[in-house]
Amino acid sequence: MGGDDKLSENINVCYQIGHFFNVSDSVIQEGLQGYQSASHRMTKSVVRGVTILDDSYNANPSGVEYALQYLRRFKGRKILVLGSMLELGQHSEIEHQNIVSLAVNEEVDIIFLYGEETKKMTSDTISLSYFEEKSQLKEVLLAECKEGDVVLVKGSRSLRMEEIVEHLHHALS
Repeated sequence: MGGDDKLSENINVCYQIGHFFNVSDSVIQEGLQGYQSASHRMTKSVVRGVTILDDSYNANPSGVEYALQYLRRFKGRKILVLGSMLELGQHSEIEHQNIVSLAVNEEVDIIFLYGEETKKMTSDTISLSYFEEKSQLKEVLLAECKEGDVVLVKGSRSLRMEEIVEHLHHALS
């Protein structure tokens, strides 16, 4: 199920619950318009023509898949900045490699990788770049970004991938 379908479902549920409690459509709509997502949970911003999708709060295989489906809806060149998905145990290598197939299917153009678990990810069809240092990733990503690009930042909480988002905001402003 795509992100638009899930969002539509959630909005419909809000209306159904509101109607059950005799809340008017206008009050429900006002509540929905005031909704803001939690910090670093798929927040969208645009800085100098670069769309930044900050989903850096955490990362697991299904969350990355959902984020990639959301990313696909945007026009422009798509860049995924992926930090390791931690706590996957013996499945870590295969789950990380599966992200490459998902990214190809969702029309991602470039992937920047950070974290030990992403080191072995490979692809013949999409550009992958691994970084041991976050500072180097920031520099290369900033140099790569162009007006019209869409950058999705995702990674496990302990990797503090929000630093990438903050760097983009500051450097592009």
